[in-house]
Amino acid sequence: MVRSVFACSAVLAVVLAMTPGIAQSQGRAGGAAPSPAGRFVDNGDETITDTMTGLMWEKKTSAVGSGPSTMDVRDVDNGDETITDTMTGLMWEKKTSAVGSGPSTMDVRDVDNRFTWEYAMNEYVDRLNGRLIAFATDGAFARHTDWRIPTMQELQTIVEPSAPGRINAAFGPNAPASYWTSSKRLLGPTAVPWYLGFGTDIPVYVGQPFSFHVRAVRTAR
Repeated sequence: MVRSVFACSAVLAVVLAMTPGIAQSQGRAGGAAPSPAGRFVDNGDETITDTMTGLMWEKKTSAVGSGPSTMDVRDVDNGDETITDTMTGLMWEKKTSAVGSGPSTMDVRDVDNRFTWEYAMNEYVDRLNGRLIAFATDGAFARHTDWRIPTMQELQTIVEPSAPGRINAAFGPNAPASYWTSSKRLLGPTAVPWYLGFGTDIPVYVGQPFSFHVRAVRTAR
């Protein structure tokens, strides 16, 4: 134990000696000297700069004791019916309408709409990308022309098992059901598409004749 104390003291002394400004900032009795006036500068953008060390620090929001926030800064609402996941760099389509209000033949992005895998992989993404339009004035969804159906790995990144519907509320309405992926599983001599169940914990695979929900994605960076 004594050897450990002496060793730690020696290491601390070396660190203090090698760190500019640390030794000089100690008081005569060894205590920390008061911080220089104006050392911490509020940058006006929710950050603080320490002019002595050159480090910029994040300022926290809300008040201590006001309770945790349910808003996840990882998922950013772009204000154009899309959500960007800042961790993966993927941009996701937000669905429209309310779950259980019934499918829509006029709005392809209605949360209650279900499609076959072939339709999802072709006509659905073509409609979002502006390649399949009803009127000459129709354009691409959110002004992007590279929407696609996510892979199994991509769709799994937005699953939150503890959240209602197993997805962050920032994504808007989400049917507690199955969603297509673009991934396929080799099953004997053939391959069948994977889908992910937002009502269960285990992804499963089926053949193309079934109809499931769709949420498109694109690479934002």
